[in-house]
Amino acid sequence: MTTNSELRGLRYRAEWAALAFILWLLRLLPPDTASRLMGKAWRFVAPFNSRHRRALANLSRAMPELSPAEKRRIVGDMWENLGRIAAETLQLDRISADATRFDYDIDAVRDAVGDGGAVVVSLHAGNWEVTALGGLAAGWQPAGVYQSLKNPLTDRILYDLRARLYPAGLLPKNHETARRLLTLARSGGRTAMLADLRDRRGGVIP
Repeated sequence: MTTNSELRGLRYRAEWAALAFILWLLRLLPPDTASRLMGKAWRFVAPFNSRHRRALANLSRAMPELSPAEKRRIVGDMWENLGRIAAETLQLDRISADATRFDYDIDAVRDAVGDGGAVVVSLHAGNWEVTALGGLAAGWQPAGVYQSLKNPLTDRILYDLRARLYPAGLLPKNHETARRLLTLARSGGRTAMLADLRDRRGGVIP
């Protein structure tokens, strides 16, 4: 009789194999081509997902004045952006190595952050995976905080692609990481994270 643990292990290996295949397939294409194709694919497929309905409902609550067509367009653009980022993340090493893709206003960033320890917070906008490049260009050695996946096999693939952008470490969101970040900030280090790393134990903000 197959146990729940064995079934979970089989599912994890199947997910890893699927991601590894997609990684191999997308890396046969130039990054921009892979990004465009994945974006269009997500725009087409996402409306069949329950999260599409949730996104439309959230948009209706936030912007009730929008017409149904405007809401569908915005949510479609969101899915296309997410699809592009999915493809670009799987080619993150190639994209980040191409200096011609990026411009930095380093002086303004240095003035804003100052000389001491800092926590730099970004949004889920554009391709948030490359936001650490600005810190590297400013001469920092940033640490990053990320939401790890439940599947440790697929998590490792994505971790290996992202970790090179965070010389001070790419850390999963947990209590131990919080303590490490306090130590890092006190010693003058810089940490990068996205603004909506949720914690179900946190306070609800209206």
